[in-house]
Amino acid sequence: MKKITFLLITVLTVYSINAQMSTGVINFASNYTGQIDVDNNGVTVTLTGPSNLWLGIGFGVQSMTSGEDVLTFDSSGLQDREFRGIGVMPIIDSNQDWTLVSNTINGSVRTIVATRGLTGNDSNDFTFIPSATSILLVWARGNGTLNFGNHGGANRGPTNVGFTLSTFDQELARKVSLYPNPSATDITIDLGDLNLESSKATIYSTVGQLVNEVNLIDKSTRLDTSSLQPGVYLIRITSGDSSVTRRFIKE
Repeated sequence: MKKITFLLITVLTVYSINAQMSTGVINFASNYTGQIDVDNNGVTVTLTGPSNLWLGIGFGVQSMTSGEDVLTFDSSGLQDREFRGIGVMPIIDSNQDWTLVSNTINGSVRTIVATRGLTGNDSNDFTFIPSATSILLVWARGNGTLNFGNHGGANRGPTNVGFTLSTFDQELARKVSLYPNPSATDITIDLGDLNLESSKATIYSTVGQLVNEVNLIDKSTRLDTSSLQPGVYLIRITSGDSSVTRRFIKE
């Protein structure tokens, strides 16, 4: 399966309608949850678990089926991997297609947010379909360690979860706009007529480094980007449990 990574958007003033499907929060195990959000631009995976354990999720399977797709976060960072069968260490893919949006720790809890295109370059990469109604998953976490290795029988399991349409996310994707993009000095976040409460915009580099975080009090907010190094950045707009991630280019 051919992978299409997120396209770099050079000029963008208004985003088209793009409904977002979500699994909502999935309870894998005690203190370990996940969420998958899919739209026409790609997929966002959120994993929340103990900060001292590695975390993993496999797509489209309910076991360590050889040749299938798995995403992990461990002491070496975010890894795109391939299952090689039960009891065999998953290998690292030739193409690391996932982008780490954020890696945050609050107390003893780590939250990982990663994005990817709908399809992948490696033959084992799972293809996400925005119109899908459900997805098979297998999850795992470290057996007392952040170093990737055998999870043990008590730290893994399968699940089958459904996708539902998030009305708020659909409105957010349709109405939010960022301009000018690219920009050398500033970028404006316009929320249109959305009724947002406790909203914020968080900017990350493409390696997951937190760059800035701003509360969105007004419908239109101007962010100073003059101090940023030229390159591609991710901006995540959140309100309550809903969010949307966009890219912008600093010239």
